[in-house]
Amino acid sequence: MITGILEKNLAYFLLRELISKEGSNSFGKNNAKLVAFGQSLRRHHNQKTPPQTVLNNAFSERSSDFSSSSPNVRGIYANFKAYLVANVTTNAGIEILIVIVSELMPAINFVMGKVPTDQAQNIARQQALKVLGTQGDAYLETLINNWDDFTLQTCLSQENDLAGNLVAEADKIFAKNSTQLSSIDRVDLISAALQEFERRAGQKRKSRSGDDLQNAVITIFDHLGIKHDSVPQLISGVIEADLLIKHGNHNTLISCKRTGRERVKQATTSMAELQQLRIRKMVWFFTHFDQSPARVEDMGVRGNIFYLPDSSPDYLNLIKDKNCAKYVLPISDIRKTLPQIIRGTL
Repeated sequence: MITGILEKNLAYFLLRELISKEGSNSFGKNNAKLVAFGQSLRRHHNQKTPPQTVLNNAFSERSSDFSSSSPNVRGIYANFKAYLVANVTTNAGIEILIVIVSELMPAINFVMGKVPTDQAQNIARQQALKVLGTQGDAYLETLINNWDDFTLQTCLSQENDLAGNLVAEADKIFAKNSTQLSSIDRVDLISAALQEFERRAGQKRKSRSGDDLQNAVITIFDHLGIKHDSVPQLISGVIEADLLIKHGNHNTLISCKRTGRERVKQATTSMAELQQLRIRKMVWFFTHFDQSPARVEDMGVRGNIFYLPDSSPDYLNLIKDKNCAKYVLPISDIRKTLPQIIRGTL
């Protein structure tokens, strides 16, 4: 357990602990419970009782919010209380905690709710279909990278706007509570809010990045009129797919990954295993291609095919390698080659 936190850093550590699954069972995600806990803290603090007594009384008063049928969760809540007792040891610390749970964390939760998720994907899809409608298959080579860049730019721009809104709100919160927060500076509170916002927004960004590539590939398939099952499926113990294309009694698996390391186990699958499972091929799309020639050959003989942008250095190098060339295909030819893979003629 972290202890001895300076009061100037206390706001940030409290924000992190409140949102942590391991630290507080993500207690800080529930605004109603936060505000109720803050009111209880304020009530007992106003009675001029010592900080530890304030915390004990507030936890007792809000015991229903810190209860669970799970022994593990009850243990987390007990550790959360111990964390607060160990680090909120002064009246000034209690004031910081009250402002955090009553106002600042709910404000962060509000802006986090506005961080874009599906909105950017929908806009990118509309833009891609529009360009495909005018440029046709010639746009396929750059669609994936353009999609990734577009959603990143859209999301970062909106996150930056939201960060500005959060700074303004944190400034108001500090001004309203400046007397109670006399032990810290305005910058301490605002920087804590911004750091926590960026950390949580970054986590959302990571979860979105995997969706970018899959949605780009789905848009390509829709453009080509290729029907697919978009439900992720575990085909066997080690074989996974993001998309599945059926043809008669056989399937073609589609993996959409930022890097190949995410599905390293699939490199051990043999052609015999694929045939037993009625799988034609495993087709790969990457945002960042990270496979060596030896790896491409090793996976290729096991039924893997890689689609790469025609002009990419990786594609241009691999097609010169006689051991790899037949396992890498230019994405500009996908209208012709993917149906061949699906039918088992390639």
